[in-house]
Amino acid sequence: MKNSAINRIIKLFMNCFGKLKIDYDMTYIEEMSCLVHRSMDSFSRNFHNTGHVFKLSEGLSPLETLACIFHDVAYFQVDGGFPKGMEELLLQYVLVEEQKVFIHSKSKVPNNELFCICLDIFDFKYEQELSSMGGLNEFLSALIACAKLQNLLDKKQLITIMAIIEGTRPFRPTDQHGKSCFDYLEERLIALQKKYKDTPTPKESVRIVELALNFANKDVENFAFENSAEFLGNTWALLEESNTFLQNARVYTITDYRQVLQKMESFMNFLRPETVFHRYKKTPSQRKYDNLISRATRNIQIAREYLKVKVLTIGIIEAIALETGGDAPISMFLGDFPTSTNDVLLRAEYYLPQASVSSKLTLDPDVLMLIEKGRAQDASFDIKHSPTSTYVYKKIGREGVEKAYPVMTKALLGVISTKEFLKSLDRDVVVGIAKACSKISISRQGALEKIIAGK
Repeated sequence: MKNSAINRIIKLFMNCFGKLKIDYDMTYIEEMSCLVHRSMDSFSRNFHNTGHVFKLSEGLSPLETLACIFHDVAYFQVDGGFPKGMEELLLQYVLVEEQKVFIHSKSKVPNNELFCICLDIFDFKYEQELSSMGGLNEFLSALIACAKLQNLLDKKQLITIMAIIEGTRPFRPTDQHGKSCFDYLEERLIALQKKYKDTPTPKESVRIVELALNFANKDVENFAFENSAEFLGNTWALLEESNTFLQNARVYTITDYRQVLQKMESFMNFLRPETVFHRYKKTPSQRKYDNLISRATRNIQIAREYLKVKVLTIGIIEAIALETGGDAPISMFLGDFPTSTNDVLLRAEYYLPQASVSSKLTLDPDVLMLIEKGRAQDASFDIKHSPTSTYVYKKIGREGVEKAYPVMTKALLGVISTKEFLKSLDRDVVVGIAKACSKISISRQGALEKIIAGK
């Protein structure tokens, strides 16, 4: 039996300080644990929560574990601000204006050596704007870790934790000189010796970077899952976490849902496997690194096609909605999502015709399995399997999806009409989906009948 999340965090802290032979006050351990628990298990967190910490912390050293506990404690854009109780601390160093975060000018920050070191480790400057993809959350999390641990750890230990958290800034490419973010992290750690006392030696800096590299790769290990259903399950958890309106599955619109999926599809198309996992000197081994890149490449490839089918499917439904009266709550056309296994709900997919795969069509068997059988877990805003997307994919195949996708994009951007888009599609697909939706959407039945009739 597992203990509660808050008590497991307390135990992690106790184990770390025990192994480091550091005396601690249990009241303070509890205070730090409550901060982490309150921040990471809030309503807005679906992936970067304490469960993520517990998975990552297995097999780590004490300093790595402490970095792990704090590395996602700040998540500004998802949480809607700073962790509760940390506002006064963080506002000494950063300024928030219209949801943008800036580092204060040098004259406005307290004289704090650890803050200056953190700036140097992250390669940030005074008055710089911090973005979510540019290290904002990692920087805030590192500042919180230092503030909470500075009376328990020495300077080198704190620098190690800051460097490990900096290493989790994701998806950074190797530059034109062939140097990675971890090569530059090593340089910045070594350079600390010229400005501060009691900082890591070059040899110690290399070891710290190796720890940061290993943890960074572990932080994104889901990209290398052998089971793509689990990888996509995590992707859907991230979708829900970064789009809080999806957490109420009965109120968002068809367009809302399509835009969220299309944003993720665009991200997957932008993403390169070599920016997901990194290698520093000989860590990890070449064989292990090649395996990570190979599995990430396949998962990203599957995710791209899976998302493209999903976006096209909801894009067809969106076009039908726009042609019959305008955008509407998604449940008005497809029905409510089940909230328990006992729910018996009217759903559009129950009325879809059977679709067999033509020998003339090409389909990725892994993508088909994921669409038809489902991701590893449900999300509150979506079901694991995708019956309507299965119908579309079986009817038109990969080539049909590739052909229809840009036409859909033009239609939903207003370059061409939605009617033109629907007419460009396989007629059976449009009629099959429109008939299924007509069984659900009471107010649009008359207009849907016109689409079914080809008017």
